[in-house]
Amino acid sequence: MTSISRRSDQALIVVEALLANPRASIRKLSTQLNLEYNFVWRLVKNLLSRKHIVPTIALSANILGREAAFIKIKGNNLEKIAHFSLYCNHVVTYIEGNSSKEAIVVIAAENKQKIAKFIEVLRSLVSDISEIIIEYGVIPGETLLLVKNTCSKCEYFTICGNNTLSLLTRNNKRNNKS
Repeated sequence: MTSISRRSDQALIVVEALLANPRASIRKLSTQLNLEYNFVWRLVKNLLSRKHIVPTIALSANILGREAAFIKIKGNNLEKIAHFSLYCNHVVTYIEGNSSKEAIVVIAAENKQKIAKFIEVLRSLVSDISEIIIEYGVIPGETLLLVKNTCSKCEYFTICGNNTLSLLTRNNKRNNKS
């Protein structure tokens, strides 16, 4: 086995251990995996600096919203939609196809009215949209959705008004009353 493939295997083992326990310390990982502390520390540091792994927060779909829309967009210059999708907490995934002339955006929100606001935002980003196809559905409640920002830093917050932090505050107040 070459040293490169051995390091790849060790990196995979460390990532698997982090998946099992994301809060594990470097010391715990090195002991558990029988690897040198400095090796694990350097490996995790390199994975983080290259953004191969990223510490993140995820919210249950029960908090963020289980209503979903599968939106297929055809048009030109869809780069702004891609940028929006990278930072919007309500965008579950974004896929680009057909030489960047088609995009699929999956959005989760509390209700269809809020999804309609997102669609307004998407339409306002690109003037050259030739077709939008929307299918509605429901995301399973136990699904975890990544939190990408605090919404206060979102360029489109004033348009969409879907503040993730206010959802957390509202759900926390409900839970404290019970």
